[in-house]
Amino acid sequence: MAMVATLAVTVDGSAVASPSASREAAPATAGTTATASDDSLNLGADTVRPHQAGRAAPVQKWKVRTLYYYDALPAKWDWSLQTAVAKWNAAGAHIRLARVAKARNAQVRIGYGNIGSAAGLATVGATRNAFVRLSSRFSSMDALNARNRVAIMNVLAHELGHVLGFQHTTARCSLMSPVLDIDACNVVPATIPGYYKCHTLDTPLVQRFVRLYGGRARYPSASWCLIDPLPQALTGVTFTGGTSSPVAVHWNRPTSVPAGSTLVVKRWPSSTCGAAPSWAETSRPSMSLGVWLDQPTYDAEVDCFQVQLVNRYGAGPAPQKRVLARWVPSVDAPVIGVPSYDFDAEQFTFTASVPAGTTLRARWDAAHPTACVTSPSGGTDGDFVQVIDGHGSLVIPGTLPQCVSFFATDSETGRSSSPTFVTFTEPTWPNPDAPVVGTPTYDFDAEQFTFSATVPDGAALRARWDTGHPSTCVTSPTGGTNGAFVPVDGGQGSLVIPTTLPQCVSFFASDPETNLFSDPVFVTFTEPNWPNPDAPVVGTPTYDRVGAQFTVPVTVPDGAQLVARWNSASPGTCVTSATGGSSVGIAFADGVATIAESGTSPRCVSFFANDGQHSRYSVATSVTLAVPTPASPTIGTATWDAAASKFHAPASIAAGTHLVYSMTNTASVCPATTAANGQTLAVSNGVTDFQTLYPHQCVSFFAVDNRSGVTSASTQVTVDAPLPTETPTIGPISVMDRLYPWFEAQPAGIAAGNKLGYQVFAGACPQTPPAVTQWRTQRQSDGYSGTSSDPHADWAMFPSPAADTNCLVYTSVDWFYWTGSRPSGWLTERHGPVLMKEFVDEGPVPPTVGTPVWNSTSGKFEIPVSHVQGLRAIYDPSDPTTCPPPGTSGTQSISLLQVGGTAQLSPPLPHACVTFYNDAGQGPVPVSFGTPVDLTVPQG
Repeated sequence: MAMVATLAVTVDGSAVASPSASREAAPATAGTTATASDDSLNLGADTVRPHQAGRAAPVQKWKVRTLYYYDALPAKWDWSLQTAVAKWNAAGAHIRLARVAKARNAQVRIGYGNIGSAAGLATVGATRNAFVRLSSRFSSMDALNARNRVAIMNVLAHELGHVLGFQHTTARCSLMSPVLDIDACNVVPATIPGYYKCHTLDTPLVQRFVRLYGGRARYPSASWCLIDPLPQALTGVTFTGGTSSPVAVHWNRPTSVPAGSTLVVKRWPSSTCGAAPSWAETSRPSMSLGVWLDQPTYDAEVDCFQVQLVNRYGAGPAPQKRVLARWVPSVDAPVIGVPSYDFDAEQFTFTASVPAGTTLRARWDAAHPTACVTSPSGGTDGDFVQVIDGHGSLVIPGTLPQCVSFFATDSETGRSSSPTFVTFTEPTWPNPDAPVVGTPTYDFDAEQFTFSATVPDGAALRARWDTGHPSTCVTSPTGGTNGAFVPVDGGQGSLVIPTTLPQCVSFFASDPETNLFSDPVFVTFTEPNWPNPDAPVVGTPTYDRVGAQFTVPVTVPDGAQLVARWNSASPGTCVTSATGGSSVGIAFADGVATIAESGTSPRCVSFFANDGQHSRYSVATSVTLAVPTPASPTIGTATWDAAASKFHAPASIAAGTHLVYSMTNTASVCPATTAANGQTLAVSNGVTDFQTLYPHQCVSFFAVDNRSGVTSASTQVTVDAPLPTETPTIGPISVMDRLYPWFEAQPAGIAAGNKLGYQVFAGACPQTPPAVTQWRTQRQSDGYSGTSSDPHADWAMFPSPAADTNCLVYTSVDWFYWTGSRPSGWLTERHGPVLMKEFVDEGPVPPTVGTPVWNSTSGKFEIPVSHVQGLRAIYDPSDPTTCPPPGTSGTQSISLLQVGGTAQLSPPLPHACVTFYNDAGQGPVPVSFGTPVDLTVPQG
C-alpha cells in the first residue's frame, strides 16, 4: 500500500509539519501551526511501493547510468529542483539524473499532485511510471523566500532519494529522515543570510548511494552554499563629514547587479567596527543615488558606519566600514531687534526670533555695563525672556547704557547658542504724534475756515504760517510770521486767515508737559470754493426750417448767464463740462435761446448757468437738437416734352427744402434713398423738369432740408415717354462731291427733339421694310464732315454698300435712342413709322476738264480741272489717238503736277488722246467715268 507524508506551510513561507502519517489527514491552514515542532517537515509516509501477488515487492535499483526525468513543475521551483538534482549528481555514484523535454522520453515524471495532506509523494526504486509529486498546495507559496526555496529543495531531494531506492532512516537531520527540521538542523542559518547548508546529502547517505550504484563518494568542499549569486562589491566608497556637517557615504553607482539586490547602510554606536548588531539602525537607499546622508543628532557620539551591497537574501561581499563622530548642529543665535522703550509699561520691547525648541535668556554685568557677557552663566544679572508673536520685553533697573547678551538655549539638551549683543540706551522722550487735519472748507456765514482735527491725548493744536511767502510751508513750530493755537471741539477746528490765499499752514501737536512738538502737517488753504449756480431749466426745442434755426425755452437763475456747448467731433455725445467740446453761438432773450442749425443732425447741446462773478458753472442740462424730417414732396403727372427732351411735372416742396430725384439702372425699381444717382432739381412756378435713363421708369423724389441735409421719405412717380408718330421725308439722294462713297439727302418732317434714323441695304427695296438692328443718326454737322455754316449741315450722310441699286430705310427716332445716355443695349424700338427709298451708286463724280493750253516755256499742257483730289490721267500707247476708258488693260498713267485748280502734264506723244477720271480708292465703284481730252503739241 502507498504511504504519504503531510506538510503545512505558513503564508510568510515558514514551514510547519503535521504529525499525522495518514493520507487522509487534513492539510494545515496557512498561518496556523501543527502539533509537531514548528520548524520540521514530516515526511514519514511519502512513498509508494510496487506490489507483487498481494504483497509489496522488494526495492529494485535502477540498472541505468542515466535516469531521465520530465519536469512539469512551474518555473518558480526551477532552483529547488535543479539544486536537488545537482546534489545527487555531485555525490559520485555511477548514475545521474538528466532532464528531458518530452514526458514520453522520461522514466520519472515530476510535477504537482493533489496528494491530500502529504508534502510530497514518490515511488521507491526502479519501477515503471516512476514519479515525484509535490503537493499542489505549494503552488501559491512564495518561491523567492529563502526558507521556502531550501525547504522545497530538500523535499524534492528527499523524494528523489526514494526514487533512487532509499527508504527512511532514523538518523536525525539526515535527508532521508522522516522528519526534516529546517532550523534545528541549521539548514538555513539565521546568522548567515543568503546561505544554506551545502551537505544536503549527509555522509552515510552518500556512502550508501555509492555502494548501491558504484562509484566514488564525493562531498561538498564548503559548509555553506549561496542561494543566489553575490553582487560585486561597491566601488568608490568614501566616508566624509561628521565634524561640521552630517556624515555622508558616497559610492559609484553599480552598472549591473543580480535581480532583487539592495544597498544596505547600517549605523550603531561604537568606537570600533566589528560585526553589526541586530539592533543597528538600517537604511536601504537607492543604489542610483550614489550618496547617503546621516541625520543630525543632538548627542555627541562616535558611531560605526557600514555600507554593503547584498542580494535578495542579504548575502553580499564584505561590507565597508568607518568609525566617525556624528555631526551635532549648533544652536542658532537669536535675532534681536533694536529695543525701544515703552513709557507706559516702563520696560524695553524689541523684536525677537529664536530657533524652534529653544528659550531666550538675557545676561548682563551691572558692574561693568559696557562689557558684553560671552557666557550664558556669566555676568551679574539675567532673566528668561518670554517671546510672544515675535516680540520680547525686558526690565533693566541698572545704569544705562547697558550691553545685554542674548542666548538661545535648547530646551532638551540645555545647549546654548553664541551670544547676540544688544546695547540698551537711555530712552528719549518721544515727540507727540502728528495731528490729523482734514481738508478745510470755508464757512461763508462765520467767515472762517473749518476742518476736522485729531490730536493726541493731552496735546494742543498749534498753527504757523508765513504771510510773506504763502506758498512756503513752515517746518518749525516757531517759524513763519503768524500763528495761533487752534481750538478743537468735537473733532473740529477753525481758523481765520486774513492774508492772501492760497496759504500753506503748518499744524503741530504740542505736549504741554515736555514742550515737545510733533512733526508738521502741511495744509494749503485756498480761495473759498463759491457754490455753483443751479442748472438751467430747458424746455422742448422747435425748429424753424426757413430760418434754419432752433428755438429753445430756457430759464436761468437770477444774475446768471447762459452758456451752450457741444461736441463737434461726436455730435451725439453730450458735453458734461462747461469747458468741454465747442461753444455754440446762441441768442438769448425773453427766456428763449435761438441756435443756428449747424448741418449736423442730431446733435446734443448742453446748457450751463454761469454766475459771471466767480466763473462758477452749473451742471449741464442737455437737449438733443434734431432737424425734423421734411414732408415728402408733392409730384403731379409727368408729361414728355420731345422738343426739350425732358419730362415736365407739377411739384411742390416745403419751405427751406430743395427737391432731389433719384433712379436706378433697373427701370422698374424706385430707390428708397437719394444714394442712387441723386440729383437736385429746380422747381419753377410749381413745375420741375427732369430726364430719365429709360422712357418708362420709376423715379423717387425727396425733399431735402437746405441746411442739414435731412431727407424726407420718397414720393415715387412712374413716367412714360410716347414713341414718335411723324412720317419724315427724304429729298433727292446724290453722291457727295470728293467724299465718295458717301451720299447725302435732305430730311424733312421730323418733330422737334427727334432725329432721322436710317440704314442702307444693298439692292432694291423690298415690299416691307427690313429689320434694322441699329439706326444711324449721323448728319453732316456731326464730326468732321460739315460745319454749322454749311447749307447741307443738317443733311443726312451715309455710305453706299453696293454698286448700282441700294435701299435707304429711314424713320424718326426719339431722344432716348439718339442721346446715347442709356445704361446698356440699343433701344431699337424707340422710333416712328419706317419708310424706304432707292438710289443708284454710279461711282465717284467724273472730273470737269477745261480746254488744254500749251505752255511752251515749261513744255507742258495746263488744263483747268474741277478738282485735283483723286485726279488721274491715262493713255493707250498702242493706240494713242483713242482715249481709253478707266480700267482699260495696257494703259499707261501720266504724271500730273497739281497747281491750284490746274493740272500740268507733259504730253506722252506729240499727239495723243488722254482720259481723265477720279480715283476714290474705296467704295463699290472706286473710279468715275472717264473724260477724254485730245492733246496735240503745237508745231514749231
